[in-house]
Amino acid sequence: MPMLKFKGIPKEEVLKKSTALTNELVETIKCPRETLTIELLDTAFIADGKEVVSPTIVEVFWFSRSQEVKDEVAKIITKYFRNDRIFLDIIFFELEKNSYYENGTHF
Repeated sequence: MPMLKFKGIPKEEVLKKSTALTNELVETIKCPRETLTIELLDTAFIADGKEVVSPTIVEVFWFSRSQEVKDEVAKIITKYFRNDRIFLDIIFFELEKNSYYENGTHF
């Protein structure tokens, strides 16, 4: 934990930047490296019966952190993935510990 889910960003780009991104995030979040996961979602966006260009979105699922940490994480992700994109949306989803189970036991 946390889990980062990428949409609309090429796999090669995520692979290339994943180590440096992870290095900065674990330092900022203060979490063990092995608990941070990165997932690239292969999604299709549809409008008016046609596939359209995917927006670039990074979803962050985690247990609640301070606003300062959240702001810093957003800045780090933006630094790595904004590039020439018009928009990069970062959405934080705060999970409740009693609703997250690992091996049948909640946190």
